[in-house]
Amino acid sequence: MGDSRGVLTLAFGGAAYVRMAVDMARAIRLRDATTPLAVVTDLDAALFCGMFEHVVQWKHDYASYYECKFDLGAMSPFDETLFIDSDCMVLRPLSKIFELFVGHDFSVAGQNVKTPWWFRAPEKIRAHLPRDFYPGFNGGLFYFRRSARATAVFDRARSLVSEYDVLGFERLPGGAINDEPLFSLAMAEIGCSAVENARHDIMYGPRLQPFEVDVLAGRCTMERNGRMVQPMICHFEGADKHRYAYARECVRVAARTRLGELPRWLEPAVRAYALAVWLIQRMAVRVGRLRKKIGGQI
Repeated sequence: MGDSRGVLTLAFGGAAYVRMAVDMARAIRLRDATTPLAVVTDLDAALFCGMFEHVVQWKHDYASYYECKFDLGAMSPFDETLFIDSDCMVLRPLSKIFELFVGHDFSVAGQNVKTPWWFRAPEKIRAHLPRDFYPGFNGGLFYFRRSARATAVFDRARSLVSEYDVLGFERLPGGAINDEPLFSLAMAEIGCSAVENARHDIMYGPRLQPFEVDVLAGRCTMERNGRMVQPMICHFEGADKHRYAYARECVRVAARTRLGELPRWLEPAVRAYALAVWLIQRMAVRVGRLRKKIGGQI
């Protein structure tokens, strides 16, 4: 058995994922100095700068990163695990988040609804697995305990991969499967529910909408479904991870970690540096796309 409780994240494939995992760990350490952190990776453990108590080496041959999530139970060194995607910033003490999942063997931050938004063919789902509700959620966060029920959820979700297209689930760009609908069905079948995100504001992402975030102060505000929310975790998923606000907060968190504090007089220089880093990164991405496009036309 491992540590009793900890946070797990994944970092596969390259330097960008190392940076995200390390930045997430730094943000956590601003408000939680003791909860152990683990990263699962196929990269050199030395790249994680001593920010993680556990670096779990893991090789996979899945078609996409998302399928690795079916192995989270086997990957985790903890008896009680909070999995958080590496493109997240934690804004509250971890103890506050763990408290919300007391009594659950496997859960997510979401809604328990009759038809989650990813069910493109609800009639097929209800014929295959009739239930009063199905958890609808974003797969950037999972909570699970080392238990038979949690293992059953992981195993059942994995077994549903072969039925993905038959059930009418939409594939992600590039043809990859989405882990979320499979976990939703597995949870519904085994009787595991979501913790209501709208009640607790556990995790939200900007989704390219206007928002405000200050990780050092532990604040984030955005509008969701007509109301202003202040999530415990800000999820910079998809294109949001390429926004200046994310680059800025990563640089600010790194500066605070290295200096012990971030004096007010230093803020302008840190923000200017963050803007330069962001612009260079965006230019590199655009140049890469242009080269790929030109190469495809030759």
